[in-house]
Amino acid sequence: MNILISNDDGIAAQGLRELAKALSKKHTVYVSAPAGQRSAASQCISVRRKMHFKEQQVPGAEKAWAIDGTPADATKVGLSLCEREGVAIDIVFSGINHGGNYGFDTLYSGTLGAAREANFGRKPAVALSVNSHEPKHGFGYICDLAEKLADRIEEEQVKIAGSELRFADTEGTEIFGDCSEALREILTDHPRTISINVPDLPPGEIKGLKVATIGPRDYDELIHTKTDEEGEYFEYDGNVVVYDKDYIFEGAPIPADCDVMLMQEGYATLSILGYDLTDHCLTDLWRL
Repeated sequence: MNILISNDDGIAAQGLRELAKALSKKHTVYVSAPAGQRSAASQCISVRRKMHFKEQQVPGAEKAWAIDGTPADATKVGLSLCEREGVAIDIVFSGINHGGNYGFDTLYSGTLGAAREANFGRKPAVALSVNSHEPKHGFGYICDLAEKLADRIEEEQVKIAGSELRFADTEGTEIFGDCSEALREILTDHPRTISINVPDLPPGEIKGLKVATIGPRDYDELIHTKTDEEGEYFEYDGNVVVYDKDYIFEGAPIPADCDVMLMQEGYATLSILGYDLTDHCLTDLWRL
């Protein structure tokens, strides 16, 4: 399977390097990532400006390019560069991000922006994040999940194509449960992003992987003012709100199966994200 890796932390980020090494054990990896840090860029693209690119060495990658642009740019340019090399990319992996990308942060996230851009190009995507900007417990657990998911995806691709699996060893892929029908949709008619978030805990303390909806994620005192030699300025620097099970969100207790609550409890979460932002319930109630 040909995999393109992107991210928003930049091509030198440890999370991306660890992911490239992990996925290259069984798959052919290419990397296209921003030249520097572009966190919280969402799905912003560079319009009316030049995007230079430079080939670099990333262990495990067949080829790697640093892109002078956003995470979404890196995905789009990377797919174009691979096509120019005669390489058909099967799926895009984005990450591993240093910091969680769940709850409301899925809309701000450059990691998710890079993944969603793949969906716009009719490619499925996987976004991977560890819930700490400075992970204390490494990337081993999430790299293991990434490897198993890549194997499971290839297994499903083989079924769709009716061909033989190159790698017979898919041990451990049952961690993703009964996902054939969902994967078949994601890999054929409806390219989507599979977003995985992992707590920054010792692997033995992570309670497991659960499918999750998107919940509310807010911050105390997110934006406030400071002063430097140039005068007063605003800065984002809030603390994540911890919710109890009785917290009321949109008129009802916060769902126990949302990513925010499950992450608080020590679970890794898997969410499937589309790009339809329509509120279908209220739209159906609207009459012209």
